[in-house]
Amino acid sequence: METLTVQAFLNAEWQDIALIKFPGSEQGDWFTTQIDYLTDYAIDFLERDDYHAVSLNHPVSLYFEDHGNPGWLRFIDDIIPGGASRRYWVNFLDISELPQGQQNFILLKFGTMSPVGNLRIKDSVPDWDSLASSKTFSVTDVMNRASDFLDYAQERGAAAGGATLSLSLVAAI
Repeated sequence: METLTVQAFLNAEWQDIALIKFPGSEQGDWFTTQIDYLTDYAIDFLERDDYHAVSLNHPVSLYFEDHGNPGWLRFIDDIIPGGASRRYWVNFLDISELPQGQQNFILLKFGTMSPVGNLRIKDSVPDWDSLASSKTFSVTDVMNRASDFLDYAQERGAAAGGATLSLSLVAAI
């Protein structure tokens, strides 16, 4: 069974909070998922359905309950790459020939290091690279969306290419 670690940005740091499990992955079923909060985390935040939970539909608990309806956990759609970002990652990872469910798992594993919100998949965060962290771009490169800047941003999980990205990055500089 394949598993991925969910992290939440809490108290100004990324913390492991839960595991997304794919119990049917060995049989090719990538659409059945479950969420298991880590025990210590669940005890500390039991029954919370706020920012400590992966979603309102899945408050922090000690065990997973699917209410007899196994399937895809909808909160995953909020963190998995979509649209142009999904197309980029499918092409980059060369997984276009795989079934959609398996694509989803691979995208979660490798393409969700910086989704919108306070959740991410720990497995997708690249190892620290001091050389990469020192790479810089001029404001002009960002505003003009220079190709090396876009490649760099996309490799680090940004949905690069749209006006929103440019405005966000210019505002951050």
